[in-house]
Amino acid sequence: MTDRNQAAASSDHDSPWKEALERYFPDFLALLFPHIHAEIDWTRGHSFAPRTGAMPTSAGPGSCG
Repeated sequence: MTDRNQAAASSDHDSPWKEALERYFPDFLALLFPHIHAEIDWTRGHSFAPRTGAMPTSAGPGSCG
């Protein structure tokens, strides 16, 4: 298996986890990091950067995401 094929297989394997985390991100934080969840203004929304391993960004004014 080439590096490219291996990377594609790994990416496909991770997709369900990434999708679940993006969909349930506020719930994930509330469950595992309630103190952090309480500090976030969820009315501003959030978005995820398109690259692998990126952290979510604020969707508020002045943000790029």
